Amino acid sequence: MLASFKSSSSSSEDATENPPPPPPPPLCLASSSAATSAAHHLRRLLFTAADFISQSNVSAAQNILSILTSNSSPYGDSTERLVHLFTKALSVRIGLSENAATWTTNEMTSSTVLRAVHLTANQAILDATETNNGNGALHILDLDISQGLQWPPLMQALAERSSSNPSSTPPPSLRITGCGRDVTVLNRTGDRLTRFANSLGLQFQFHTLVIAEEDLAGLLLQIRLLALSAVQGESIAVNCVHFLHRFFNDAGDMIGHFLSAIKSLNPRIVTMAERSEPWRSFVRE
Repeated sequence: MLASFKSSSSSSEDATENPPPPPPPPLCLASSSAATSAAHHLRRLLFTAADFISQSNVSAAQNILSILTSNSSPYGDSTERLVHLFTKALSVRIGLSENAATWTTNEMTSSTVLRAVHLTANQAILDATETNNGNGALHILDLDISQGLQWPPLMQALAERSSSNPSSTPPPSLRITGCGRDVTVLNRTGDRLTRFANSLGLQFQFHTLVIAEEDLAGLLLQIRLLALSAVQGESIAVNCVHFLHRFFNDAGDMIGHFLSAIKSLNPRIVTMAERSEPWRSFVRE
C-alpha cells in the first residue's frame, strides 16, 4: 500500500492570511526524512517514469531514472530493491542501460518465472499455515536457499498478519533452515534475513545446513535428524524450488528415500518447482 502523508497545518487564522507555500518539486527526495515518505517518493517517481516512457517522452524518463538509480540499491530494503529492479528494466526498455545487450529474452523470462514461482509457493505456505493450532510458529526447510530472495515477501506477510489482528493467538514466529553448499553464503543470507525480520518486528531464527554437492545421502540423514528435533506445535513447510532435478539421473530409488525423509517431518505443506526438461515448471502441495 502506498503511504499517504500530510503536511503540518498552521492555525486557521494563519491560513486565511497567508496562503500555503507551493508543494516541493516532485523530483526532490531530500525533503523526505521519514523512511515511509522516502519509499512513497520512490514509488511515485517510478510510476511517473513508466508513464513518460508510455508517452515516448524519453528525455523526461531519463531524468527520473537517473534519480531512481542513485536512490535505490539491490542490497537495500524491500522498496529499494524493488525500485532498483524496475529502474533497471525501464532503463533497458529505452536503451539507457549500458548492459542492455546482456539482458536476453530468455534471462528476463527465467527471472520472471522464478519470481512467480516464489510468490506462488509463498502464498501456498501462507494459506496452509494460516491456522497453526493456536501456535504461530512456522518452520521452513529450504533445500536450496541461495540468497534467500524468496522469503522477504513471506516475512512481510507474516508481520502484517500479526498487526492486523494483534489480540488473537500468539504473534507469529518464523524459523528457516537454509540448505546450501557454501557456509559463508548461508551465513550472509541468514544475516540479511535476520536484519529484515528485525525491521518488521518479527520473531525469527535462521539455521544453516551445509550439504555437499553430491552428498544426497547426507541430506536425507540431516532431514531425518530434523524430524527428531521438531518443536512441538510448530508448523513445518518444505520448499523444493529447483531442487528435485538432482535426483533425476539417480539409477536407484534415491528420490523415493528423499520423499520418505520429507514425510517423516510431517510437514503441513511441501512446495515443489522444476524447470528442467522434461519437467515443466510447477508448484503444488
